[in-house]
Parts: sequence; structure tokens; C-alpha cells
Amino acid sequence: MVRLRLALLLLVAPACGRSSPQARPPSLGGGAVDPPLDAGELADDLRATILESYRAVSGGYEEAYLDGLVHDGRLVLIDVGPDDAIVGYDPMACRLRRQFPQRHLDIVSKSLEVHLARDLSTAWSYDEISYRVVQDGKRIVIPLRATGLYERRDGRWLLVQEHVSYGIPDDEALRDGAPGRGIRPKSLGDHTPPGRRAMEVRGILLKLIRDDDHGRLENVSTEPDVLVLGSDPEREKRGGAVAGAATIREILGNDLTAGARELRIQVGRTGTVAWAAGNVLVEGTRDDRRISLTLRATWVLEWREKAWRVVQMHLSLPIAEERLLERILGPAL
Repeated sequence: MVRLRLALLLLVAPACGRSSPQARPPSLGGGAVDPPLDAGELADDLRATILESYRAVSGGYEEAYLDGLVHDGRLVLIDVGPDDAIVGYDPMACRLRRQFPQRHLDIVSKSLEVHLARDLSTAWSYDEISYRVVQDGKRIVIPLRATGLYERRDGRWLLVQEHVSYGIPDDEALRDGAPGRGIRPKSLGDHTPPGRRAMEVRGILLKLIRDDDHGRLENVSTEPDVLVLGSDPEREKRGGAVAGAATIREILGNDLTAGARELRIQVGRTGTVAWAAGNVLVEGTRDDRRISLTLRATWVLEWREKAWRVVQMHLSLPIAEERLLERILGPAL
């Protein structure tokens, strides 16, 4: 996957896309000052913001895409490749979604849904994306899953965290999970901001990752809007069905152990929504085979019924470009 080294940022302009002049579409999310909006209008505005970001990436409008990101150290972007991760605002974020930068790209939304926090300060999203490019005269269609976390600032929705993944079946992942064979994703670093609420969220997530007692549902919502995505594309649970798949060990098997390699915690400005991203090591023995996998994971939590509760979890395994193309086009191509 083509990647410019960080040092090149000192030699080139911040925009990392096409050099030819182009008309810039309206700034993502609308103007700086909006009249008060109700929940329905805010949800519609977020949907429009997300779809505009797809068009910005597809059309090469890098400045417009970057304008829709939070410009500080809280930004976390995760994409499909093992090195495709950015922590903190970086103009190179506009390259993260263009795995084939010299080819025409279309990002098509297949099933966009958005959920607003109860105080309307924050929102999270899920979409099934059809990622379409032309490679060697062939049209490649890559199915991806994307989750995002947005904050409402100055009348606009700004992307704070995004997790894009390609689903890999659990049996294939575990088969390839022999020590030394698994792909270790890029480090996200470990960070917890000061404050009691952030420490509470960290403790809850570490407990859910370990999953070594029977309290796994104490901090997981089973309301209709909750969503759990496993690394397997068939592992999608919602609402009450999440009760049987609320943790990594419940998804992959309780004969395995899970532990956080690193965890980045953030709490929204109103203190009612928190989110996190991290790399999780899964180990154990199955069928006399030693298993060692490093998963990427993101969570969204909301303060509900006097407790922090997970409302979205997204797990994924990174996949190298060569293997991704092989899965899409077949080994012969």
C-alpha cells in the first residue's frame, strides 16, 4: 500500500491529493453557526456530513475531507491495512482511505445508520461501504464496515474516531493465528485523560476485555440501538442479542484469553459519552494449536441508567493489501 513517509510532510504542502486545481465543495457539516436543531434534524445533518465525506475522498477533495476531522490529538483513524492507523490530526489522513491513490475511487454507502447521544452532544455511526476502484482494467468492489464517533462543535459534526475494516471469518483468523504468523497492527499508544470518569471507563473496558468473571453485562446495553461487530462479517449482533456476544472471548471462544496491549480513552465534553480504541492480544490453545492474534477494537459508551454502558463495539483484524486483492480477485490474479 502506497504510503508517504512522515518526513515528506516537511517537503510538501499539507494537502496530499491531486495537485490540479479543483473547485472545493462546501465545508463538511454546514456553516459555523446554525439555528438550534432538533434530534431528527441533527441526525439528518450527520448523515449528510458522512455522505459528503465519502464524496470528498472519492473526488479528491482532500481539504474538504480534512476540514471534517477534529484537528487535535484526540483523532483516531483506523483502516484495513496493518499500518493504516493515525493518532492525532495529520494531513496525511486523506491518504488513509485511498488504498489505490492513482486510480478512480468511488465510496458508496450501503446501509448508513446514525445514533445520537441523549444530550445530542455526540453521535456514532455504522455503515456498510462498497469501496470501488479499477485495477488492471478490472472493477474491484471491496465490502467494508465503518464505524465512527462525531462531536458537535460550532454547529458542525466533526469526526473524532473512525474504524474501517474488512471482515475475516473467525475460523480463517484462528487458523492463521499461529505465533509468528499473525499480523501485528500499528501501535495506537496508551492514553487515559485525567479525571474520574475516564478512569472509570478504562477500568470497565479492561474488565470487559479480560472477561474473567460473570459481570460482563453490567456495563453493556441491550437496548435496540446497541451494535456489536465481530471481526467475522457474520458476527453482527444488535439489541437483546448482544447479551450472548458482548465480549471478545464470547465471540471467539472462552477457551482463549484476551488482554489489552494498549487502550486510548476519551470522554466527551458533557461527560455522558466516552469512546476508546485499542489493540487487544488474544491467545490460547485450540485443537492442539497455539493461537496468538492481535485484534483492533473500538468502543462507544454512554451513561445510561446510572452506569456506563457499551452501545457499540467494533472488532477487526488488519489485512495486507496483497491478501486483500487475492481475496477479492482470486489467487491467480
